[in-house]
Amino acid sequence: MKQLQILLVALFLSNAVFAAEGKHLFILSGQSNMGGLKPEESFIPTVEKEFGKENVIVVKDAHGGQPIRRWYKKWKSAKGEAFKGAGDLYDRLMGKVNAAIKGQKIQTVSFSWMQGERDAREKHSAVYAASLQGILDQLAADLGRKDINFVIGRLSDFDMQNKRYPHWTAIRKIQVDFADASPRGAWVDTDDLNDGKNRRGKDISNDLHYSAKGYVEFGRRLAASSIALIKGKKGTAGDKGAKGSGGGKVLFEEDFEKGRDRWEATDETSWTHRKVDGNHVFGINRRSSKYNPKVRSPHHIALIKGVEVADFVLTFRVMSTKDTGGHRDCCIFFNWQDPQNFYYIHCGASPDPRSGQVMIVKNAPRTPLTKNKNKTPWKNETWHQVKVVRDSRSGKIEIFFDDMKKPHMSVVDKTFGKGRIGLGSFDDMNDFDDIKLVELK
Repeated sequence: MKQLQILLVALFLSNAVFAAEGKHLFILSGQSNMGGLKPEESFIPTVEKEFGKENVIVVKDAHGGQPIRRWYKKWKSAKGEAFKGAGDLYDRLMGKVNAAIKGQKIQTVSFSWMQGERDAREKHSAVYAASLQGILDQLAADLGRKDINFVIGRLSDFDMQNKRYPHWTAIRKIQVDFADASPRGAWVDTDDLNDGKNRRGKDISNDLHYSAKGYVEFGRRLAASSIALIKGKKGTAGDKGAKGSGGGKVLFEEDFEKGRDRWEATDETSWTHRKVDGNHVFGINRRSSKYNPKVRSPHHIALIKGVEVADFVLTFRVMSTKDTGGHRDCCIFFNWQDPQNFYYIHCGASPDPRSGQVMIVKNAPRTPLTKNKNKTPWKNETWHQVKVVRDSRSGKIEIFFDDMKKPHMSVVDKTFGKGRIGLGSFDDMNDFDDIKLVELK
């Protein structure tokens, strides 16, 4: 009973402090996927549980299918073209915000943003980062404060091939980079939210919009990241997304825009750092290699320098640059101990006991750990999204190829723990880009 009394007093004092210092303002805006969010389902309960109902103000205003210029007043295209009516949805949003905070003392401001689909379709990625900054600058000026936290809902995996929305992956990357660059920014993963049954009870798969359960989880993630930012924890609490997304420390990121000095290749002459369509990539320039391993294993290997990890989530993009039909592949190396002891995943077009499997090299020629029969769906002139999840404690190894929900291959093995990470091929040609390595917790 005494402990309960102490706890109740502590909670009372905590809430009293929050009330005395002001309320926590949460602003939610964007286009249709923010419109589909019902704050009362998960967002509001989450923040109220943390700070107390009386200490929270939540304002939401969203409008489906709208470009970011409807919020950013000084928006201009890459060609310098202005937009008549720019910022009108921002003004509507701020009308609601000002009404909600009138007469209130505000302790913190957190802005949640879910938008970008329209800009991806209209090919406006070149000015998207500046537009995001512009909206935050508007908020800072209008609210009279520079300490605004923001959480971005990253575009889902709906159009990773950029077929319907040509700048889809570009906007995704900008959202992540923009959030990661600020101590007050965070982003949340939505890749696993667009499968299941929508609010009308219809089955959806990799949809533009989220499922009914997806919207509930989306609200929870936005709230969790906002809370983490308020507590000075960089929003990591809400980043958990698709199966095996990590949610831990980012150990390594690479987009090759500043070179490839952080990589060690087994044959430097078979790798090239180059610019393709305005974007830098790192890739294998020929099928042959001067590297001849002591045991039968891949010839093209580039390892990240100075990073060793046991449990991780690795994501990257890969493009096959030579059509070798059923032969083409890429390889992912992990838990690398030395040149004769490591795992690798062979993403071969046509699987057999020597191709298209999760392999182990243990002082002997590579041996398959899987009996995979799924073909790797390589396409010409196409960037593919890849994710590898490794949990050495359980032994889990999972590889996802384009489809981020269903593993392309999976197996359990505990032979190797902490080791290096790398990319490459057995004897084929690929370009790699946008690598991210996150510690798995």
